[in-house]
Amino acid sequence: MATKQEDWSFVNSARGQYIIGQALHLAVESLSTVEPSLRENSNIEDMEFLIESAFPMYRAIVQAQDMHNSE
Repeated sequence: MATKQEDWSFVNSARGQYIIGQALHLAVESLSTVEPSLRENSNIEDMEFLIESAFPMYRAIVQAQDMHNSE
């Protein structure tokens, strides 16, 4: 089992930033497909905030790939 220091080291690593960003991005995509009366929009908004403020790497890569593929 990892120690707290190892946990935070992973979160702060490029790999950790990528994985957490990916999880948030996919969660937002998935939750956005839930019927509006059943989904918790505040959760989606909080996830979007986390992506924008703390874990932007994955979404930036996806957006760059999308731009490249549309050329």
